[in-house]
Amino acid sequence: MTSCDPFNLWMNIPVAEDGATVGQVIVSEAKDFDADLIIKGAFTRSRLRQLIFGGPTTEIFNHATCPVILCH
Repeated sequence: MTSCDPFNLWMNIPVAEDGATVGQVIVSEAKDFDADLIIKGAFTRSRLRQLIFGGPTTEIFNHATCPVILCH
């Protein structure tokens, strides 16, 4: 657990050691936590780069079991 002072909040910070992508870790954590909603910041990459490499946002949209809100 990691402390987030000054509000004395505690959180687990998952680390993907099995080669999982960022999107897979976020979706997995949301399922494990039984989350009702995922709120995620989003920024634009080039369309070509997104098409070739994909990205966490696309993976989260395709695999999330709860609603996703993007903030830009």
